Formats: sequence, C-alpha cells, structure tokens
Amino acid sequence: MSAAMTGTSVPAAVACRVSTLDTDDVALSAQAAHDTVQLARDARWHLDATVAGSSPRAAVARDGGLAVLLVGEVPDTGGPDAVLHLFRDLGPCAFSQLSGRFAAVVVDSADRSVTVATDHAGTVPLHVVHTWDGHIAVATEAKALVRLRGRGRPLPGTQEMPGLGGVRRVRAGTCLSLAGPGQARARRTWVVPAHRELVEPHLAAEQVRAVVEEAVAWQARDGMTTVLSGGIDSSAVAATVRSQRGSVSTVTMGTDRSDEFGPAALVAEHLGAHHTEVSTTVASVLAELPIVVALTESADPSVNEYLLPLARLYREIPAGHRVMTGYGADIPLGGMHRGRADLALEELIVEDMSSFDGLNELSPNLGSHLGLWTSHPYWDRAVLGRLVTLAAGLKRRHGRDKWVLREAFRDLLPEQTVLRPKLGIHEGSGTTSHWSEVLLERGVSPADVTATKARISRAVYDRVVVDGEAPGAVDLDDLTSTVVAAEPVRA
Repeated sequence: MSAAMTGTSVPAAVACRVSTLDTDDVALSAQAAHDTVQLARDARWHLDATVAGSSPRAAVARDGGLAVLLVGEVPDTGGPDAVLHLFRDLGPCAFSQLSGRFAAVVVDSADRSVTVATDHAGTVPLHVVHTWDGHIAVATEAKALVRLRGRGRPLPGTQEMPGLGGVRRVRAGTCLSLAGPGQARARRTWVVPAHRELVEPHLAAEQVRAVVEEAVAWQARDGMTTVLSGGIDSSAVAATVRSQRGSVSTVTMGTDRSDEFGPAALVAEHLGAHHTEVSTTVASVLAELPIVVALTESADPSVNEYLLPLARLYREIPAGHRVMTGYGADIPLGGMHRGRADLALEELIVEDMSSFDGLNELSPNLGSHLGLWTSHPYWDRAVLGRLVTLAAGLKRRHGRDKWVLREAFRDLLPEQTVLRPKLGIHEGSGTTSHWSEVLLERGVSPADVTATKARISRAVYDRVVVDGEAPGAVDLDDLTSTVVAAEPVRA
C-alpha cells in the first residue's frame, strides 16, 4: 500500500457537534484532530462547536455576525468562505446551488438564528435537537445528542431517530432554519428527479461519461486509493482516475470464502495500476457489524451487509488517505434488479430512489473513524441527475444491466470487464452467504433468515446508538444467540 498522505487529503472538518448548551457531553467517532470553535457568543447567546477534521478551525468562515461551519467539501468554491458569501447573498436558498458532500451550520448573531443544511443526498448525516425552551444542538452523529433525548420538539424537514425521541435527522437535500422556541422553517434544496428524458443511446453514454469524469475530477487527489472489485462500477472510476491523473492506486479485498482477485487484477493490469490485494477471513468481516452500526447509525440489515466488507477493507488503508469507490451506482441504474423488464425496472428504481434517505450508506463516518475520507462519484449531484433521468431502457439494454455505464467506459476497460455480470461486494466477499449460514446453523429457518438479520441489526443499534455502548463491548456471537432465542426486540 502506498504511504499515508498529508492531512490535506482529508477535509478541514469531517464531524461536528454544535450547541447552545454548556456541556462536555461530546461523542464523535472521527479519529482526527478535535477542536472547540466559538461560532457566536455574547451575554445571552452562544454557540460552541466541537469539530473533528484535519484542520478544524479552517472549517469555519466569519463575516461580521455571520459564521459558517462546513463539514465535508464542496467543489471549486473555496470551502466555508464561498458558502458564507453565497449565504449572505441568497440566504437559505444558497444551498440549492451547492453540490458536494457536506453538512453545514450557519449562525447569524444578528437575529440569533441557526440554519443547518445537508447535501442533496444527505451523504454527511446531520441531526438536530430544538428544545422546548429554545436551545439548539446539532451533530453529525445522533449518539452525540443522546443525552438530550426527550427534550426536542418536532421539526419540519426532519425525521425522528429510532429509539431517540426528540433527536431528529435532517432529511437529505434540506435546509432547516431555527430561531426562538417554535420558530422553524424547512426548505427543500434538491429532490429526486421525477421526469425521464428521451436520449439517443450513444448520446446518453457520452453524457454519463462526461458527468462521471467531472465528479471524479473534483473529488480525486494525487496518491488517492481507489477500491476496485473488477465490476463495471469500480472499474469505470479507476479507469477515469488513471485517465485524468496518469496513474491510479487500487485495492481489492477477498476472504477465505470468496474473492474477486482475478477480475480486479485484470483491470489493474490493464490500467497499469499500483494494485494491492487484501486477504482476510469472512468471520472477521461479519465481526465488523457492531462498529458499522455504530458509525452509520443504521439498523437496516441490507445496508449493514453491503458495508461490512468496506469497513474491513478500510482498516488496511493508512490514515490520512482519501479513498474513492464505485459504490452506489446500483440504485439509480437499477443494478440490483437483474433481468427486470423496462416497466418493472423503472418502478423499482423510483422506489429505491424514494427510500435511500436515512439509510446512511454513504456516511463518511465509516472511514473517518480511521482517519480516512471517502468519496463516491456516482452520488455526485450531477451524476445522479443524469443517471436517474435516463429511461430504464438505457439502463437495461440488449439483456445487459447498467448498459449505459458499460457503453460509456467501453474504450477504457477490457472487454471481459465491460461484459461482466453484476456482483455486489457483499456477495463477492462471501459476506451475505456466511451470515446466512451462521443463522441456519443456529436453527433459524431459511424463510426467517432475512427477518433475523433485521432483528440482530436492530439489537446492535439499540446497544451502540441508543444506549451508547462501545461497539467493542458487543459480543456478536452472544447477541446472535439471544436474538435467535428471543421474541423480536423493540418494534
């Protein structure tokens, strides 16, 4: 593996907690520099932020009584300073013009208001508590607000976190402005496109190529590591990095049960990549479940299953690195629904795109607790806008899933890679089948395996998020035995 990079590879801030309450109760998972930054303070009004990142104070911009804290990054804008100037000109509407991977907090001392915003897809989760007596607390992790459970009022543009009454997640593509008690207004800054465009196949491929290249260009850095499975999604990203920057470093992971070393090596050799193979046990991958749930704060078993191999792989990448993946292309392209006809595929894509919010699949916490920053070009705003609005007949064409993506990068990749059928990382690593077999061996019927995985995920969530238990204290084997033997836990 290539040497660790400097801190500039990681954004100035990767996590935060902001509060008007005087409290040292801060729990941020990010393994990065932590600093306390004052956003506003006078005799009656103050907001202090605990910020984690490579340079926490650089994540804040000020102009008079206006202060902006930016967690994550926005392309080609100069960070929080540009956000501040845009907000000064447009107010909360500024966030409808911003793309990137970020959460933001804007404090206006003049009217004692706080505006919080998520990016278009909520890829940096943001949570808020607005107490009945007017106090405000915001955090990128719900667990950092757990002591305020039961004190928060309902808020527009938010959804209550399971088991954490009063702690609310700001919805994706939402800007929420808070002032005194009872004063809250939510604005949508991005919505999933509902329309579809009739585009000639060759033109659609050209457009997909262009938006992916643009997304990779602003997210990439020299020396960055690209996760490579040998499938079309990750291979197209790796090929784009190689084309733009002249070289690419790639990494793939396999287990004692299954691997994709062959397909990944084929692509790496074709690209002349500096390539690394990581071998581990499938049992060690499944053992990541408590930390995955703690970091993503998601009890969704499918999401956890997808992320387990990535969580294990990230441990092998040096702190300070930026990591780029091909994760996420399946949702807008319908890659999970193999063999579906156009009409059925379109309906499934609509359903998937309407239900991604809150799953936290792209949460940077999965890498930031190891000092990494992760990028996912397929969920760039412009890329999503192009992929979603293409007709289903371009996503599955001539009997091949994700046809438009395959066609877009055909000239950069081996033909075998372009034609390779879809295989998820959880499948290629054997994670899904191993977890299922663990349950079957404990007497769970095949028909109940999926439901049991959901019960286990929720039981882990209740312990590491709701109850604040350290992930390392959760014995997954014992917990599994308890769940299998018991009635369903906490509805």
